[in-house]
Formats: sequence, C-alpha cells, structure tokens
Amino acid sequence: MTNSSNRNAALLEALRVFPTPEPEFGVKETPGLFGRISATLKAMRVNARQRRELAELSEYALRDIGLSRAQVVAELAKPAWR
Repeated sequence: MTNSSNRNAALLEALRVFPTPEPEFGVKETPGLFGRISATLKAMRVNARQRRELAELSEYALRDIGLSRAQVVAELAKPAWR
C-alpha cells in the first residue's frame, strides 16, 4: 500500500469509530432576537389573515362551524398580537 492509501484507510477507520453526530430530530437552536421578532411578526400576519377570513364568513357558514356573530366580533376586537 502506498502512503496515501494508508492515510485514506486511517481516515475511513477514524470516521467509522468516531462518526459525525447527527442532529436530533426536532431539536432547534434557540432563536436570537431577530428570530423571535420574525416569528412574532409571522404569527401576527397569520392571525390577521385568519380574522379577515372569519369576518367574511356568512351566517350559514358560522352556524356550520358552531360560532355566533358575537363570537366573531369578540375575536376581531382582539389586538393583533393575541
């Protein structure tokens, strides 16, 4: 075997013995300030969109999903961050 073949074999053996750890499923880094602000703004946009769609539902559709117009009005009165 040549010198480079020996090195390659040694590297392959080291990788077999000490494999690179795989990240655990579902584990995420804690977001920094920018990440938290971004997530908050995204949640606010989602809430606003859902509330707009809720406001556009007919009385029949509201009855079908078990909501009254008063419940919809109460939801629409909430601040964007809630």
